[in-house]
Amino acid sequence: MVENAIYVMPTQELIDWLKANIVGKAIEIGAGNGAIARTLNIPITDSRMQERPEIKWYYETVIKQAPIKYHNDIEKLDAIEAIDKYKPDTIIGAFITHKFEESIGSGNAYGVKEEIILQKVKRYINIGNKITHKEKPILKTEHKEYYFEWLITRGADQSQNAIFVFDAK
Repeated sequence: MVENAIYVMPTQELIDWLKANIVGKAIEIGAGNGAIARTLNIPITDSRMQERPEIKWYYETVIKQAPIKYHNDIEKLDAIEAIDKYKPDTIIGAFITHKFEESIGSGNAYGVKEEIILQKVKRYINIGNKITHKEKPILKTEHKEYYFEWLITRGADQSQNAIFVFDAK
């Protein structure tokens, strides 16, 4: 997965679960190679930050990981731009990095302010890993967690792969 810049394996079980849990109209943010959204036939969006020369260099040289190769059908929009354009009821995001917060010392300068997502949609489905994403501020808000043997991610401990579901109040 690291060699091919895949963060979440788009298994049939995952796609079926997502189909059953989407509320209304959906889009994917931070879609990477777009496999999940393409299979669900929903808009595919990503900030495409790994195309930025300094980010691509960092991935290839410093952390020795392949950067994402974005397909032409992946619309270059950050999360909030995508929500404002498509006005979805449900957002799907896999391995979304939160916006850097100095107070917790983690995140990414190009990351997503996930708390804003919750103000704009009915449901946010976030696919991740409890260890990899342990510092996500959004995990401190009310949500449900689902664990499945068929959920495969880049997380080192596959037993900690989870689907986090946040519903608007």
